[in-house]
Amino acid sequence: TVTPVNAFFETLRSLGPARLALMAGVGAAILAFFIYFTGRLSQSEMALLYGELEQADSAQIVNTLESMGVPYELSRDGSRVLVPEDQVARLRLTMAEQGLTTGGSMGYELFDGADGFGSTSFEQNLRHKRAMEGELARSVSSISSVRSARVHLVLPERELFSRERRDPSASIVVSLVGNRGLSAQQIRAIQQLVSSAVPEMAPGAVSIVDDEGNLLARRSDGEGAEQLATTAEEMRVNMENRLANAVESLLERSVGPGNVRAEVSVELDFDRITENSEIYDPDSQVVRSTQVIEESSQDSEGGDAAVTVGNNLPDPGLQDPAAAAGSNSLSQRTEETVNYEISRVVKTHVRETGQIRRLSVAILVNGERVEGPEGEITFEPRSQEELDQLAALARSAVGYDAERGDSVEIANLPFADMVPAGVGGTGVDSFLGINQQDLLRIAELIVLGVVAVLVLLLVVKPLVGRLLERGPAVAGDAGGILAGELGGQGGNLPVPAGAGAGVGAGGGLPATAGGQNRSILGGGGGGGSGSGVAVAQQTGVSQPELDEESHDLEQLIDINRVDGRVRASSVRKIGEIVEKHPEEAVAILRNWLYQAALLMMAIGEENAARLFTMLDDEEIKEISGIMASLGTVAAPVVERLFVEFADQISSTGSLIGNFDSTERLLLKVLDKDRVDNIMEEIRGPAGRTMWDKLGNVHENVLANYLKNEYPQT
Repeated sequence: TVTPVNAFFETLRSLGPARLALMAGVGAAILAFFIYFTGRLSQSEMALLYGELEQADSAQIVNTLESMGVPYELSRDGSRVLVPEDQVARLRLTMAEQGLTTGGSMGYELFDGADGFGSTSFEQNLRHKRAMEGELARSVSSISSVRSARVHLVLPERELFSRERRDPSASIVVSLVGNRGLSAQQIRAIQQLVSSAVPEMAPGAVSIVDDEGNLLARRSDGEGAEQLATTAEEMRVNMENRLANAVESLLERSVGPGNVRAEVSVELDFDRITENSEIYDPDSQVVRSTQVIEESSQDSEGGDAAVTVGNNLPDPGLQDPAAAAGSNSLSQRTEETVNYEISRVVKTHVRETGQIRRLSVAILVNGERVEGPEGEITFEPRSQEELDQLAALARSAVGYDAERGDSVEIANLPFADMVPAGVGGTGVDSFLGINQQDLLRIAELIVLGVVAVLVLLLVVKPLVGRLLERGPAVAGDAGGILAGELGGQGGNLPVPAGAGAGVGAGGGLPATAGGQNRSILGGGGGGGSGSGVAVAQQTGVSQPELDEESHDLEQLIDINRVDGRVRASSVRKIGEIVEKHPEEAVAILRNWLYQAALLMMAIGEENAARLFTMLDDEEIKEISGIMASLGTVAAPVVERLFVEFADQISSTGSLIGNFDSTERLLLKVLDKDRVDNIMEEIRGPAGRTMWDKLGNVHENVLANYLKNEYPQT
């Protein structure tokens, strides 16, 4: 009896070293795949904990994660730390609690563990300065365009009895994100931020340098030319943006949001002019002052008159007549001076900087997209009347002045469809509550699952099935039927297309044919006794002989160039089949090439010589060449070939025809001369009969051809 252990080792020996090595490699690959598959299923997705870290922060975070036993991944440059996705929130809280995300700088936490009693004033001032620098660096680093920053403060100390005053100053080094830069407004914002945090520091005392050595802001005292130029440029940019936004906001009400773009170019006059003027109005006179002077005098000449009271009276009529007899003179003058005030207007006109000298406006309006009858989208330009109306609105919005030389141009062109990078067409970051990372994870698991199923179906199942079929064949099969490929060890015997009706897919034998073949060669399993008796009658071998040889499993013989021992009963039965059915055997050999060479080598010289006499020179040459290069063949392969050969001989559905049988049939109905002419045409110029050529055609192919082309056959 054959134990299962012996059957197992016999199966391993029948496989050979090459197949055992191949099976071991395939098994190791399958095991590694399932280990990887299981690991991927149980592994959490890694997510970003912190990015763009300084080396000092990365080292502290990694040490903390290692002490906590949390798995992590560190990028090559050390700036990114990844942890399991389900622990990101908790770990961020832990890192923030321990103060590990400071960007490489320390702030006022320097005072948390400081001992004030053992510190000198110099140490306290230095610690305070470091704390201020760290806090300012954190604040500057919070700007979107800044990855990290370092701040250096100069805080002069006021000396006793010193009249000289030194103002504080600051220097900042910023590391920018990618190719992004700082705008002028952001630079001034940093200056204002630092100067406001340090007492008595002016914004002009802050210098800013980027990580490439470019000077972004220099120290300046007061309002210099550079500061004025910066202010003028800001004024121009702000005015252009304000006017462009006004035009777009107005026109979008008509053409729709996103369908209009406006650019404004403003030429400003930054000359500061002061004009003084005095205007006099002669028609509007006002008497300011009036002065009147009146003078009168009287002289008289004559004799001396008596001095009387009448002579001294002022009224001449009262004078004495004697006195009036003398010479008298009288003079009188009146002078009047009038001063007038003329109306005067004094004007002082100051033209400040930033006056608009010229204005240019360019407007681009998108056309209308019309859907056609078949769903296609076409561009339809807007009418000239509509464009004129839009241009008129734009002129009013920007304050158009033709005397200044202002210009407003409007064009109607189709807009290009632009989708920003990293933004989907719908703008939805999740689908049914599942974000992109979850979708990728699900897709990965589905792919791994499909691959695992394919490996099970296409690799593991056929391999296990063949191993299970080989074991019973060695343990209890007298016919030696083993599942697997029909060929020698290492692939020396490939199965040709016309290998016979007994060969199934993959080189094995069908169940019905296998049972029949085992009965022919003395096997007791698979086919049943009924089929064994029928086949024994067909082959001319008595059933008692088959039963006797079925129990004689230990009678094994050695055959040249066969690796292993072959049952003597199988060789003897094949020899008897060849002896009783030589024509059928030759027809099968012509259909096989590699199998024929192996069979001729295994059945013995006497039986092989009998078959060689029935082959032509070309066929003998082909089979002999294959026999010479055949190499060593495993014994189970020879046993399986015997079974298949016997199945071909015993198949009732096979039709074996040759030149001689056809000639004998024709001689029964035709005269000899006519038969000779017909057979000569059949033989052909090459000396090979049509039957010889048809011997290389599979019977199924020939049957289908005759059924389709000649139904009467």
